[in-house]
Amino acid sequence: MPVATLESLRDRIIVLITALTPTSLTGDKFRGSLDESEADFRKAAEAAPAGCLRRFQVRNDGSDDLPAVSNADTAQLRAKLRILVAYPQTHRYGGSAGRDRDDVIDQDWRKINFSVGVYGRANFSTTHDCTPLGCRKEVEIGTSGVDYLVIAFEANYYLDVDA
Repeated sequence: MPVATLESLRDRIIVLITALTPTSLTGDKFRGSLDESEADFRKAAEAAPAGCLRRFQVRNDGSDDLPAVSNADTAQLRAKLRILVAYPQTHRYGGSAGRDRDDVIDQDWRKINFSVGVYGRANFSTTHDCTPLGCRKEVEIGTSGVDYLVIAFEANYYLDVDA
């Protein structure tokens, strides 16, 4: 039975999002966070909003569920990861900054959801084997010059408990 780890799922999501070509502003690719400012993604984005467009971070949400199924070798667990994508509050999106920014965020959400959500099941196999249960979207309108697309990713995966 293929097994995965929370770390391998996180890293796979980073690879998948980085490989996406955005629908709008195609020259501004998705870029994984370099974990500046002690991995405080919001602090780093708000310190340099001009350079944060489509910068993203994937992290464990901190919860830990009991295994749904387990034996001496493996346990079926639920992965809960949070994906944050930054969007500076500028006029680079078009004429109507707020609405156009909303449109770009929505386009990016659809691309990411298709790649890592339930539609992206084929993107998770072998060492990244899991069953994506879906993604939920939220948009946070920032007060410090940056808006955020917040995606909650969930999947079931098997962990090798003695590795």
